Amino acid sequence: VDALMDVCAPPLTLRRLDDVEQRLKEVIFKQTEAKARSVQAHEDMRQMLATFIERLATMSQSTGSFHDMLETSARLIEQAKTITDIAPVLKDVVGATRSMAHDSQSVRDELQDMKKKADATEVELTKLHQELDRVSALARHDPLTGALNRQGLDEALGREISKVRRQNTPLCAALLDIDNF
Repeated sequence: VDALMDVCAPPLTLRRLDDVEQRLKEVIFKQTEAKARSVQAHEDMRQMLATFIERLATMSQSTGSFHDMLETSARLIEQAKTITDIAPVLKDVVGATRSMAHDSQSVRDELQDMKKKADATEVELTKLHQELDRVSALARHDPLTGALNRQGLDEALGREISKVRRQNTPLCAALLDIDNF
């Protein structure tokens, strides 16, 4: 909006209009593209979190069943009168332990895969934020001179005023307006 208002100020030239139009199209395109990728990355993170919680619930259930089985086996061993009475109980304990180890390994592998995906998504989100910052910077700077436009000046001035207020120091500002520039 500031760029459009700057363009509308005299003298109005076709070159200025073309520059602003091109800049606005690029900013809109980049922001739309980055937003869509950001939304997708956030959705991927939500899906991974849901899968993680599901796996955690499965492990909790499996661990609970294993614990119950061990308690039952311990009671049966205590009640056993001979070694032959213990053999089937030990066979069940070994089978349950193997099953628990297999389940744990499967969940561990899935969690490692999810961690890799989460790390990749985090890198993608960082890139997207950097791209949005770059595109936003394009909107705050004049493409011809690289100088701050009105929006960029307002943001910089706001930061400096906040800094002066925090540090309780004086502020001095000078603006130079070059006609027909």
